[in-house]
Amino acid sequence: MSNFNRRGSRSRAGIGLLLAMPMMVIAGIWFASGHRSEGISSPTPGQEASPRMVAVLDLKVGDCFFAPSEGETTQASFGPVTVVWRVPCGRPHRGEVYAIAELHGATYPGGELESYRECEKLRPGYALDDWAIPDNVMPSHIDPDRTGMQSPGRSIAICTFDITGGMTSSLRQDRSRLTPQQLAYLDAEARLLVDAALVPATFVEHAPEAYRAWAGTLLQSGTSAVQVLDFCPWDGKAQQPVADRAGEMRELLQHLRAAQQSADTATQQREVSAAQHSMSSNTKKAAVRASLGLPSVPPTVPGAITLGSPAPTTGAAA
Repeated sequence: MSNFNRRGSRSRAGIGLLLAMPMMVIAGIWFASGHRSEGISSPTPGQEASPRMVAVLDLKVGDCFFAPSEGETTQASFGPVTVVWRVPCGRPHRGEVYAIAELHGATYPGGELESYRECEKLRPGYALDDWAIPDNVMPSHIDPDRTGMQSPGRSIAICTFDITGGMTSSLRQDRSRLTPQQLAYLDAEARLLVDAALVPATFVEHAPEAYRAWAGTLLQSGTSAVQVLDFCPWDGKAQQPVADRAGEMRELLQHLRAAQQSADTATQQREVSAAQHSMSSNTKKAAVRASLGLPSVPPTVPGAITLGSPAPTTGAAA
């Protein structure tokens, strides 16, 4: 079985952090696709009565785990890992699987960026509200290594949460506990967050057509989000904060439209920067959340990446 290396990043600080900025080398345990352990049973995810050592590729959605050789946090470990301890989510753990992403046509090292994007698409299905995720939690993924990406057959990424210092509960969020208004608002914001993750992995001047396409994609999801905010029946105390947030989104759409239609790089750079600034603002989001009874304190990110730089291309696993 191939070795695994684990890397870490943080991606939930807000949509603005995903715009024209570094896509940090995304966290993951690098593996060769198609190699699974033999003879290991698979109980209900997160519900085992006692810790069990399993192959990384045997992890399932809802599993909680920690690597056998790790220290305080999984994301700090760069040593080879092929197996992990799967534990009940009610016991201390440092990782949790929130999705399994299918990768299509990825070539190393581009597959790491594809893994990040595919995991971001799936994360709202497990934990819709980014602001409700504790600050010691970092979205991560278990990614194919060089050999795995070049091997024929199925290629996947195991989408995980890395938990600094450990946790004794699951991060899965129950949508049935949200009110219709809370769900509508969170869904609207999630549409922007997912498509923002598709930002090109380079500077605007190096890929103007890619940025035009990206702006067009965000324009569609942003238009849909505004329609939700405009037409959902909001309670009295939420009406004004929602209207303010919808207005902020309309300003964003203007910048995205200009970035999509711009004929020169300087204008495109300026409009992308303006869109980035608009999306990184949390004031109006916090007001809506407070009016709806949702967490209203933005997540903090120690050592947060800065805006205005491209996503770096990824290299080979150590």
